[in-house]
Amino acid sequence: MGNHISKQISRQKRLANIQYKNERERAFIQTLADRKPSNQSWKQLVDTLYWGTVTEEKLVSDAYVQLHQLFKKFTANKRVEKKKFREVLIHVQQQKCHKLLQDARYLIALFALSNHASAMVRAIKEWKRPSYSVEKQFISLVSHCFARYEVPLFFYQVWFDEKKSTQQQWFIDIGSGKSIRCARGLPVRMTKKMAHIFLQAPEALTVEEALRWAQARSMGGGDRVAQAIAVSPLSRNEFREEVFWETVIRFFAQQPDEHAARVGEVIDYIAAVYRQNRDFTMKGRTWNALWRQTEAWHEQLNRERKLGGRYVWERSGIGEREVKKGSRNKTKTYTLVELCSSKELATEGRKMRHCVSSYAHVCFKQRCAIFSLRVYEQGIAEETTLATIEVDLKQRRIVQAKARFNARISATAQQMMEKWATEEGLTISPWL
Repeated sequence: MGNHISKQISRQKRLANIQYKNERERAFIQTLADRKPSNQSWKQLVDTLYWGTVTEEKLVSDAYVQLHQLFKKFTANKRVEKKKFREVLIHVQQQKCHKLLQDARYLIALFALSNHASAMVRAIKEWKRPSYSVEKQFISLVSHCFARYEVPLFFYQVWFDEKKSTQQQWFIDIGSGKSIRCARGLPVRMTKKMAHIFLQAPEALTVEEALRWAQARSMGGGDRVAQAIAVSPLSRNEFREEVFWETVIRFFAQQPDEHAARVGEVIDYIAAVYRQNRDFTMKGRTWNALWRQTEAWHEQLNRERKLGGRYVWERSGIGEREVKKGSRNKTKTYTLVELCSSKELATEGRKMRHCVSSYAHVCFKQRCAIFSLRVYEQGIAEETTLATIEVDLKQRRIVQAKARFNARISATAQQMMEKWATEEGLTISPWL
């Protein structure tokens, strides 16, 4: 981690990189199309990657390069898993699931499930393609390999991150009929009631969000409050200081759903106070008093003109954007820029009247990135900020998007954000 802001890539270079990537992708798709009639051709390619008899420079697409890199990750004591990866790739192509082999996310998922080869309950060669839908193909494949019993749909996303080996093992445990309460490495206390609710979590949640959702629901929280807790920073704090945060969740679970929209702001306030005072507790707290304190904290942040000048961090690697719309004298220029210092966050917070400046520490630790969506209209002196956007870097997921005073962003801002997310390979929380 550095202490300076890395140099921004020029727009011309960024477009050239995108064009180069698209050309390689088209070459890959065309190569697969040419090879479809012959399974042996694909098998030969996989075998060269398996045995390491081809250099990366000779590979014709980014997907081939990625496969080469994935094969290299198998160490000498992972021969069984490496062999299983080869077998999976060949069989998936034989079943004509070509799109599964063209998508980087699914290649990582196939690599991840191969790393659990010893836990497979059925032979990969027995699997048959159930549908033309890539998503349904993948769900069917994972179920075939590991599930004798039904596994909640939200759990299938753990296979898209090779680093989530622990959560993948939870998937295997549930699929074999074991209780989630018996799973190793659970970051929270799992009661019988919570375990039952956890398996009913909404499909759109991540596993971490589902754990928080189940916590709140098992403590008596309403659905809207539970959703607000699920998508709050508590699902992205790696479950540190869990004893304290469990008392916070219990407090929110006792509040009516009408307070759900303010839960995230109050959690931000509590987190800021707790970082400074570890003796802070939820004993004797009331909602009205806590909300007044939260509002006062927001006002204080907005007054502190020199807040947080100590933090500067490198860019996340997620691309910025500049889009021009209109013609002649009615041009609007939309820009998405990453904020890379606590001073920039403070300026954004004062302008938008929210608490984004309190995120300086987690940005510095590279757990999240903050982007500002702005528009400059020709003939108007100052640009307007439409939205402040938080990206969870570990999950590459947009988890918050706020307009001024923490209001919902406009339809235009939503459209711009969705297009940007698609281009950068980001997912968007369904609760935004």
